[in-house]
Amino acid sequence: MGNHHSGVSDKNIKNPSKYLAKIMAEGGLSEKDLQCDVKLWVSRVTRFSSQYNSTTWSANCLVGKPRVYPKYGDIHGAWAQGTIDSNQFVELKFEEKIYIEKINVYETFHGGAVSCIKVKTPEEKWEAIWTAEEEDFDDITQSRIFSPTINVSRILKSPRPKLVDLATDLSSLVNNKQFSDATFMVEGTLFYAHKAILVVRSDYFRAMFCDQMKEATTTVFADQFSLDALKALAIYEVNQRVDMSNVVDIYIDCIENLPVIENVKAICLNYMRNNMAEVVRSPSFVNLPQEIMLDTIQRMTSKLSIK
Repeated sequence: MGNHHSGVSDKNIKNPSKYLAKIMAEGGLSEKDLQCDVKLWVSRVTRFSSQYNSTTWSANCLVGKPRVYPKYGDIHGAWAQGTIDSNQFVELKFEEKIYIEKINVYETFHGGAVSCIKVKTPEEKWEAIWTAEEEDFDDITQSRIFSPTINVSRILKSPRPKLVDLATDLSSLVNNKQFSDATFMVEGTLFYAHKAILVVRSDYFRAMFCDQMKEATTTVFADQFSLDALKALAIYEVNQRVDMSNVVDIYIDCIENLPVIENVKAICLNYMRNNMAEVVRSPSFVNLPQEIMLDTIQRMTSKLSIK
């Protein structure tokens, strides 16, 4: 059976939700693919109070996906304590440091005995995020996934800033005369900069300003550069750094915020065309303004073919 190209008609454009569903179906995607929850299993057991033995009921049975659940019973493959008292504990480590929203405890034999869950803060202190009440203790006679309501407010004093918000705030300083303490003169055009940012981004300027050289004055002349050369360097740097985590944001900036740079737009569009399935799954894709999203989908699928 021969290939045929799927085109984009005006009817599709007038119904973006329907068209997006069509594209996702052709790419084998679902709405679930657009979710970006991070789910981690235990990667290592660092400490424990006791274990029934060092093999079949050891603390290391907690590493990875459950071996016993959803079965219930005194079955090999789950951690069993060697001592029965209120001092039993296990200390676990996960592959990545993340902001916790939910914890699942898989219990497969006489569950209902967990009394406290603690996490280690960035300050290396253990803080309780859940403590059992009297009514929480029970002898559960079937396997279950125990998901207590955790409280992380004491650990997270303020929400973690989003990278896109930080980038937006920093971009407001680009060529901003207010509070600028360094000025570049390039082919008769003034560019305003900030020493603090230049110092952390460039060894050259760090040496210039920190060593209090002659150049470390309010105005820095850079007539040895040309605008065309600086633009070419910027485009090269973008091309080297564009990846799945930033391609959509760079594309949006090129169209909405920055002076239109066709070369950078082409770099982003080419990257998205070549990585369509991954781009559609990325969290930033759903943040695209509708008209840009449709234009992006249309460009990315202009050569889409199905058998």
